[in-house]
Amino acid sequence: AKLSIRHSTNSNHHYPSIALLDQRLEDCWLLVKSLLLCSSAHCLDDINMSYPREEEEEEELPQQVADLAQATVPSALRGIRSCKRCGILKTLDQFINEGCENCPFLEMTDNPEKCNLCTTAFFEGQAAIMDPRESWTAKWLRVDSYLPGVYAISVTGQFNRDIEEELENRGCRWRCRAAQN
Repeated sequence: AKLSIRHSTNSNHHYPSIALLDQRLEDCWLLVKSLLLCSSAHCLDDINMSYPREEEEEEELPQQVADLAQATVPSALRGIRSCKRCGILKTLDQFINEGCENCPFLEMTDNPEKCNLCTTAFFEGQAAIMDPRESWTAKWLRVDSYLPGVYAISVTGQFNRDIEEELENRGCRWRCRAAQN
């Protein structure tokens, strides 16, 4: 990643601001994921660093790292939608191709109509949650039992009655709220 540090020219304060250049959100996320996986899986050799290994046995990855490796982020900055139940953010194409990893019972994979019913473009804010079980933000958003990913702060929309009944029968809560007039 290209990193540039620029200093403010404002005479009232002089502090560095860091800007990532020429990197899309997905590229940055992949870089973070690969660095976390490398440090946890003892593959620092691959990035021109070596250290003595005491044991050659394969170590099992911690659950947190395994979950992080499964996380998805929006693949584009435009056309992002939110799952009405859990609030995870992805593009419509990602929902169609992969479904929602937190809500597989909504069966959105390869079903564009169901994706339109179960997602919304009306959401506010974003929070990238890397460790939901330990994050106070995840607890505040009530996504601490979900997988790592990018989540909406608030979701506006409503499920149709059939989907609401299915969720109620399963004992599931959902994040979307009806629009206020």
